[in-house]
Amino acid sequence: MVTKTAGLEVLKQLGLLALSRQSACQEAVYSGRHRIPKRFPLYTYAPPDLRTPFADNLSVPPTWSELPPDASMADVLEATRLLVFIGCEDSPEFLGVLDDQTRLKIVCEPDIDRLGDYVASKGPRSFVRRNVLFLGGDPDKFTPSAPIPSEIFRFGFPVVLADTGLFQACPQLVEKYARQVEIAHYRKAIYPLESQEFQRGRPIRPMRRDAIYDRIAHLYENILLDAQEAGSINDLQDALSGETAILVAAGPALDEKLDWLQANRNRAVVIAVNNAMRTLLAHGVEPDFCVINDTSLSAGKAFEGLPRLQKCRLVAHCMSKVPSNIFPRIYFFGNVEGQLSPKRDSLRLHGSVITTAFSLAEYLGCRRVVLTGAQLASDDPDALSYSKDSIHGPRLLPEAEHGKKTKLVPTTAANGSLMFTNLNFLDVAYWFLDRIRTANLEVVQTAPHSIIYGDPIVVDPAPDLPEAPGLAERTQALSFEKQTVPSILIKDWIGRELGKWREIRKLAQEYLLLLAANPEAPDVLEQGARTVQRFDDDNTSFMLQRYRNFSNRRFHRFFFNVEDSVKSEGLRYYFSSLSQMADELFNILLERFKTLNAREKERS
Repeated sequence: MVTKTAGLEVLKQLGLLALSRQSACQEAVYSGRHRIPKRFPLYTYAPPDLRTPFADNLSVPPTWSELPPDASMADVLEATRLLVFIGCEDSPEFLGVLDDQTRLKIVCEPDIDRLGDYVASKGPRSFVRRNVLFLGGDPDKFTPSAPIPSEIFRFGFPVVLADTGLFQACPQLVEKYARQVEIAHYRKAIYPLESQEFQRGRPIRPMRRDAIYDRIAHLYENILLDAQEAGSINDLQDALSGETAILVAAGPALDEKLDWLQANRNRAVVIAVNNAMRTLLAHGVEPDFCVINDTSLSAGKAFEGLPRLQKCRLVAHCMSKVPSNIFPRIYFFGNVEGQLSPKRDSLRLHGSVITTAFSLAEYLGCRRVVLTGAQLASDDPDALSYSKDSIHGPRLLPEAEHGKKTKLVPTTAANGSLMFTNLNFLDVAYWFLDRIRTANLEVVQTAPHSIIYGDPIVVDPAPDLPEAPGLAERTQALSFEKQTVPSILIKDWIGRELGKWREIRKLAQEYLLLLAANPEAPDVLEQGARTVQRFDDDNTSFMLQRYRNFSNRRFHRFFFNVEDSVKSEGLRYYFSSLSQMADELFNILLERFKTLNAREKERS
């Protein structure tokens, strides 16, 4: 007979087991029955609109379904093919699906000895063809923190069933295990749907998705900066090796740490996220670096009203909003297909710009990082909290979807207090902890109310930072080489883009005239539908979904309608908006072309 230790080792080698340390929960008396526990699955905190975000004609199953605690196994099996059993037990519910190869089963067991005995009794290889994965031990000690392969969610959304005795004795442990799986489901299945790419593109229909309008507009605005004025992040690699970095986010704890920042600003490299700039400058602290990775139009509002700075360098994604009249030096990271400047490095990030600031500190070669204002949560169950001088103000209400307010998720902070956050920030906390565990940096968290915590992060509200002799000189001497793309190449690039948008604008305007003259003619409607399909296929429609106030819902409501008069209104709305978008992008490019010509005349 296989020993329990050997059985677990076999499962690990087969890729069917993730194991952490032994859990402290030993008092549970297992009941032998698995039921849906009385809790709120994480997907119930997602915007309701994301449950069925696809166009009706695509017949895509819901992203999730809410099942009551008294739901029968028949109800569960009808809703999904992904089942999570917390408590390793041969319950009727588990045995009923064990041999069903069309379903995937995840078994979570906090007691490693119990799990080992169970696997040994069954034979570890018996689970290979049964589609069973195992998680064992303390759910807080997994590395990575959510050790669930994303491909399993092709089976559907996870439904958690807990042994009733285990849930009664250790409800918090059951909740932690459930969140391990549900946060992985959120990252794979829900997070993309609420991203910039999709948040204004619902209902979702098939189309080419390369770059949203915001990014293309910023790319055009940044073209001269990128090609001839800014530097590359590659110039900063290991430039401040061995130093300490203070990462400044815009959580409410920032307001409490301003005196500490003043006292330690010369002992560390100060890296601020874009939304923290107003607070810092209002209190006389100019950071060494500002970081922006958000490529949306709204993210640029953080720079409005800022004065021209003396030393702060901006490190920006190449498709973000970048003000040219505030920062004395700008370094771009990231790449875009067909760019004129040489390829440069990127920064690892996920869900929040604080992760980008961390990556910059690592890229600079810093050995220690101190998180300030990095909370990702609020003590208000109805609103997220920020520094009072941030662009959000002290409170930011969750966005509503069709009149239904998105609920904030209750969670626990580093000091054990109850806090509230959204699913994106909860996911960031999981991702960021994994990121920190794989980085070779010491990390200190100064906000006890933060949800960014866990081994190896040290929580210290006021860490002592040693003197940093020579840091100011090293920072001042950081390399900066402007890109030197020849003007003729920039003009050729702008000329091609101008030609594309000139053609699209002309096509849209000509069709609007044709539609006005023959609004319900079958051939005119058919031509419009063919042209919409063309723009669905080449990324233009994808851009239009993010343009100004364009409503994809309104377009779908009109265009995908059997009545010709209503379909005609949908086409009029689409091509009118398209003409405006093409005209706006054309004018951005034309202005850059004129600026480049004026510079050449000055030089000559």
